[in-house]
Amino acid sequence: MKREIKIGNKNYGSKKEALGFYKTILNSYNFGDTLNLIDYNHMVDLIEYADSVDSYGECDEQVDENEGIEITHIKIAKVQYKTKCFEVYYSDLTSGYISYILMVNRKGYTDNELLYTACRNVVQPDIIRLKQHYFKVNAKNGSVKCQETGLPSKWEELTVDHRQPNTFSIIVERFKELNGLGDCDIDYTQDQDNLIVFENEDLTSRFRTFHREKAALRIIRKECNSGRAFMGRLKKTAKDLTIMNPQGSFNFEKDTMEDEFTEAMHSELSISPEDEIMFRVFTALKVVDTGCTREEVMEMYNLTKEQIDQHESAYEALKD
Repeated sequence: MKREIKIGNKNYGSKKEALGFYKTILNSYNFGDTLNLIDYNHMVDLIEYADSVDSYGECDEQVDENEGIEITHIKIAKVQYKTKCFEVYYSDLTSGYISYILMVNRKGYTDNELLYTACRNVVQPDIIRLKQHYFKVNAKNGSVKCQETGLPSKWEELTVDHRQPNTFSIIVERFKELNGLGDCDIDYTQDQDNLIVFENEDLTSRFRTFHREKAALRIIRKECNSGRAFMGRLKKTAKDLTIMNPQGSFNFEKDTMEDEFTEAMHSELSISPEDEIMFRVFTALKVVDTGCTREEVMEMYNLTKEQIDQHESAYEALKD
């Protein structure tokens, strides 16, 4: 059943109609353009609409700190996968990306979701490089053996699995406990790819180090990632990979830094068109988890239903 909503002085017959209106504004500008006064006022109305409920898990103290800060202008930014996004500029000379989809739905991240997402984004480059190095060392005819089944498998058929009991969720919770982090102790920002990250660089470094120390990783076929409770009592084995020592004597920090500017390393770190679609699906499904519909994210990230269906099982596997 459709429900009318009012944003500012404008009435919409449904959320879908409101989403279409703000999407039209977004798409009517080029990258780097500044919104005209009329569209600027529409976006300010939307921001006030979203802020009228506590949808972003912010504490009262955090909200009070923003009193007196005003929006000066809004521009169109180029973010992850070369998509458009609204970037809001403030009177304190800061700026930040906003999602009109999340704002219309009045749905944002909870504190736990923000922490989990930022932690994922912190270690994702390490995990990707670990998988790339495993392929570099072990690949034959474009395939490597799954560490669980032994089956020759291609890149897109494999995932990096956190072995129990130290699943990624457990590592995040333990890090939070050991560092005495409360719900309102962490500040977040967005990087150049519109990914949620920690504002504090020291916190970023500490979690990256903690994850390296605690994570026992396997490169396995995606279908092996379900039904893994039987591994809960297993100790580390010789097959386990770590980011500090993913294969034999390989030192992640030393070897990567020495090679990162070589042509071979650039080739190794390049992302194929198929992988780019997969990562775009992962990002879209994260937005679905916050309350948006599949139809909305398909439009936002230029995806088809078939592309989402193809990679959804891999996304669910990464969530542990």
